[in-house]
Amino acid sequence: MPNRAAVPGELRERFYRSVAETLSLLHAAPGHDRRRALLEVSRILAATMKLPLVWIGRRESNMHAVEVLAAAGPAQAYAETLRLSDAMDEPGGRGPVGIVLREERARVTPVASAEFAHWRAAARQHGLARSCWTGPSAWSTS
Repeated sequence: MPNRAAVPGELRERFYRSVAETLSLLHAAPGHDRRRALLEVSRILAATMKLPLVWIGRRESNMHAVEVLAAAGPAQAYAETLRLSDAMDEPGGRGPVGIVLREERARVTPVASAEFAHWRAAARQHGLARSCWTGPSAWSTS
């Protein structure tokens, strides 16, 4: 059994390594392929943080739908099936992503939670147990 005190230090080290490896990709020269850069960011984060899935999405201004721009990790196929939004009247808007978009704050949601019901079977099929979502401020390009 790993030393519990060592685990946070190891996670912190992996996190900072992933930030260092991806920072230059996010501040690349004008004209670069942004989608390709986001795919590389998701690959680095999934590998460095040892996560089953990292996906990066975007919602256009005045639109409800969230587009998955890049996904990586062993559960990448799961991200390709996601239909998400911030609209409460759509199934994709009643889950964790919709809540994060409306509340504009990050959250961690277990797959067993009520708001994950629409995606639960597919998430479990891909071995996912919980999800962590960041809010719109993290997606800002300005």
